[in-house]
Amino acid sequence: MILLNQMTTLFLFMIIGYMIRKKNLIDANGCKSISWLVINVANPCMLVSSALSAEKVPSGRMLLTTLWLVVFVYTLLILSSLLMPKLLRVQKKDTGIYRTMTLFSNIGYMGFPLLRAGYGAECLIYASLFLIPFNLLIYTFGMSQFRENDGSREQGKRKFHLGSIINAGTVSCIITLWVSFAKPVFPMFISSAVDYLGALPTSLSMIVIGASLTEIPLKELFTDRRLLAFSALKLLVIPIAGLMAVRPFVKQQDLLAIVMVMLATPVASMVVMIAQQHNADYRTAAKGLSLTTLLSVVTIPLVSLIMGI
Repeated sequence: MILLNQMTTLFLFMIIGYMIRKKNLIDANGCKSISWLVINVANPCMLVSSALSAEKVPSGRMLLTTLWLVVFVYTLLILSSLLMPKLLRVQKKDTGIYRTMTLFSNIGYMGFPLLRAGYGAECLIYASLFLIPFNLLIYTFGMSQFRENDGSREQGKRKFHLGSIINAGTVSCIITLWVSFAKPVFPMFISSAVDYLGALPTSLSMIVIGASLTEIPLKELFTDRRLLAFSALKLLVIPIAGLMAVRPFVKQQDLLAIVMVMLATPVASMVVMIAQQHNADYRTAAKGLSLTTLLSVVTIPLVSLIMGI
């Protein structure tokens, strides 16, 4: 019930974003600016704030368990991404799109705000560990899926460099872990500023997502059978299968909640950006993002109910 209430609240924020974009109270550039703020300022502050507010030093045992859960989750997602195009019989030109939509979930925009709202700030300390492989994979495996589409495999290789995985997400993850263990004392005005900024993603990220839904006719989303089948596999089958696999070995509800959110959140917005960059069919990616985002309002509480989390 708690998770259902949180998803309903997030859905209301999405409606607000949809309405203000429909009424042209905010344009595409405004959404882009808010997205930059959320990704590079608010989300990192949310992670660091969780460490500042934590009363206890993170458990070494919980961290070790989280690390093997990180390996399990991304192994499951990579294998699923390789199988998904075959299961759905997608055309060769769309293989990369469906693989990346399967592998990369919206853990930053939706996952972290949901975990903070539903399970408490301390949960984010462990969840932040999922950011490092996400960033590593999105700039390697993710981009490799689209290189053939832009006709320049060598050019695609040159686009990746080590510095590309060093960004606000990975840096904030490292800072969060340092603050969690070192427990440094900051001036009150700094702690308060970080805390206030860390509260922004819950509303702002959903408003931006809602605004983005105006780009695709809603009727078009629910008539694409392949995307509907994809959504069922990504949002229900994969999360439930993953949770059933780890549940016998993991008893902590917080860690199970993290695994559920990492697996059950919708398609990451980064997939659309990469598809655009490589001249792929980004419209399919945008439709996948929009459809899974709408359906996740129902499927995430449903997965939680089925698995008793």
